[in-house]
Amino acid sequence: MLVSDTTPSQSKIQSLSYKLISTNLDIMLSVSNTEFIMVLAFFIIMTLACIAVCHQVAKKRGANPVYWGVMGAIFGPLAVPFAFRANSKPPSRQ
Repeated sequence: MLVSDTTPSQSKIQSLSYKLISTNLDIMLSVSNTEFIMVLAFFIIMTLACIAVCHQVAKKRGANPVYWGVMGAIFGPLAVPFAFRANSKPPSRQ
């Protein structure tokens, strides 16, 4: 009876685990540069759009447009509805 043939040795287990890890890394790294650039461009365009929308809405409502532009950059699309609810600046006393 060959006991070593029925149970895999430690080196075989390590070899299989390295192959599995290598295969998973190959799959994760298979995203092409073009796909990465497209996703990155999408997020940059969305961020710039959110900055512009928050800035313009705050400007029309009399709120601080720079503050809301920064909020649009940080929070993205989540900041847009809050910009519509932004309170206007209180009138200055003279």
